[in-house]
Amino acid sequence: MRFVFGLGLFTIFMSLGCNGGGGGGGKSNSPSSTTPASTTPPPVGTTPVVPLPPAGNAPGNFTVGPSLVKPRGLHTATLLSDGRVLIVGGLDAAAGNPAFVTENEVYDPTANTFTLTSSLGGSPGGYMTSSATNKPVPRYLHTATLLADGRVLICGGYGVESMDAGGNPVQSDLASAFTFSPTTNTFAAVGNMGMPREAPAAVLLPGGQVAVMGGLVASLNNNQGGTTAAAEIFDPTANTFSPIGNMLNDRQAPGVLAGGQALVVGGLSLSVPAGQTQVQSFLVPGSDALSTSTGMFAQGPSPAIDRIGHSLNVIGADVIMAGGSGQSGDVLQVERLTNGTWTTVAQLSGPRESHGADSSGTRVLLAGGVFYDSTGTTMTTLATADLFDGSANTVKPLKLAHQRNGCAVTALATSHFLVTGGYENGKTDPLGLDGTSVAPTEISNP
Repeated sequence: MRFVFGLGLFTIFMSLGCNGGGGGGGKSNSPSSTTPASTTPPPVGTTPVVPLPPAGNAPGNFTVGPSLVKPRGLHTATLLSDGRVLIVGGLDAAAGNPAFVTENEVYDPTANTFTLTSSLGGSPGGYMTSSATNKPVPRYLHTATLLADGRVLICGGYGVESMDAGGNPVQSDLASAFTFSPTTNTFAAVGNMGMPREAPAAVLLPGGQVAVMGGLVASLNNNQGGTTAAAEIFDPTANTFSPIGNMLNDRQAPGVLAGGQALVVGGLSLSVPAGQTQVQSFLVPGSDALSTSTGMFAQGPSPAIDRIGHSLNVIGADVIMAGGSGQSGDVLQVERLTNGTWTTVAQLSGPRESHGADSSGTRVLLAGGVFYDSTGTTMTTLATADLFDGSANTVKPLKLAHQRNGCAVTALATSHFLVTGGYENGKTDPLGLDGTSVAPTEISNP
């Protein structure tokens, strides 16, 4: 079985055999440093207004929506408290020559248009700007979490936050963090994390703090890269991070709030076994659960199938886990966590991993992603989606207008799902960067 993950400039191809070990790596194209994406955006305000699909149409059908001003994938798309959607970071595939997308944008569902944040009277250039270098801080593989006060916390990832002695940008894991204010449309730097990390889990806790857990760190294992068990808490009042107890397992995996606990489920471990010198990859079993009362981790509920490349989404008091790859290959089973117990409740229409997903009410939409053939050598980028209905535990297969590897899905306040970005027509790069960035969005009927 083949697992795929991007670690900074490297794409790690992981083949887990019967013993759950093995690994190697191949270098992918380095994104252009602080250069904005090379695709020329349309002038702001010229994107035609496309009305949202009306209520009453067949649920889950998609309408092609307005285009992103800056085509991108591997970004975040966060629903703001005012109903807009904040698009942050990512890469433009740029025909195999990926470039950081430095400027961010906002989707307005009332006008059904995207606008660069620089055109909303916010931060100069619409950038997250380092106070140390006075340069933009582009990033991907970061997190974006809506805070209780309406701001969005953006932290970690891979990008540029420093310069070398010659004034050249240095690409690295990122420890920096910013918040976005929807009232002023501006980004502000906050305290750095205690350690740089890519693709951590970030979960909003009941008290308004954010737990940042695990992720990939390039400097571990003698700079071979690896996963960390370290966790820390962001305090939105002090705008600072503080370390807390480690998870029981080092892992890179998604996280979610379940039963008042921050839960990190399954995922990948990159570590060096005892007596060896090379990093190997392992599926991480079970889950780690952070108690919000003690600040300590304990073993959480174990799903029926451990997996990587999956999604976790909340519906009511339950958690839905879907997609990904496990020890025996593609995982079609949808598992539901209810009262601390995982149960298999449905099956996807087909395999998918590294997809976009979000929940609205009792529904979860999984869009795009990729899957591999049984040999792990042929990659297919998906132009399909699955709509899980938690009220009946059923899955409805849907079609998208575009293939989307590295897309984002956002549940709007109108009960529509917004699918943004990603890459199509990729052939070999697991991240899709040998393909083309998708500018048009797609919007589901409610």
